[in-house]
Amino acid sequence: MQPITDSTIDLVVIGLGYVGLPLAQAASAAGHRVVGLDRAESVIDGINAGNSPETSG
Repeated sequence: MQPITDSTIDLVVIGLGYVGLPLAQAASAAGHRVVGLDRAESVIDGINAGNSPETSG
């Protein structure tokens, strides 16, 4: 496996719960392009509304 030498990578995070959402946020803050996926529409709606998964149901 080769190390990542490019400073910007594309990242897809599957599952935006207790681990996935902070991971996606940290990668985005570091300048990476991030797409987050979750099968629960209520989680996606909550995140889009600015709420964390714990408060979005």
